[in-house]
Amino acid sequence: NPALFNPAYSGFFEGNGRMGVNYRNQWASVSEPYQTFSLTGEASIIRNKKHRLGFNLGVFAFSDHAGALRYGTTAGDVVMSVYHGIGNRGSSILSIAGAIGCGESGFDPNNASMSEIESFPNNQVFFTNLSAGIALFHQINDIIFMKVGFSGQHLNRPLISYLGNGTTYLEPKFNGYTRVNVS
Repeated sequence: NPALFNPAYSGFFEGNGRMGVNYRNQWASVSEPYQTFSLTGEASIIRNKKHRLGFNLGVFAFSDHAGALRYGTTAGDVVMSVYHGIGNRGSSILSIAGAIGCGESGFDPNNASMSEIESFPNNQVFFTNLSAGIALFHQINDIIFMKVGFSGQHLNRPLISYLGNGTTYLEPKFNGYTRVNVS
């Protein structure tokens, strides 16, 4: 789902909505492989094709866990995006989006072999997450279409410290994307 890559891609589809379900089993040869599930849903709330204007809402949720400790993250976001046509010829659309969500990251210490000195005050942390994106869609001519976008995840640097000392954060992650289609 392209909106997972950049929230500004939310709402760019034929029809009034889009749903997606993904499952990935990574490193299947290890005893407890990573398993990732995700669910996405998007809907156009306002779509005015004549004025090339739209407002979209989306919901994204995922769960990623692995190993005997079931280390992983479960999180969800609500995405809001708005797009508008720019330029005189009607060949460009600018989309801006924001997302807010919450999640939990943690592990199950019951299967761990640790001495007391290695114990963790927290085995689960809860966090909020802020993301944003911008994208430009441009029809160069009848056969060439271009998409350029930039997005940032974890813009609020959520705290995810298991040690209780408040020094471990999800650092911001940025994505840039350019695509040219020739049909």
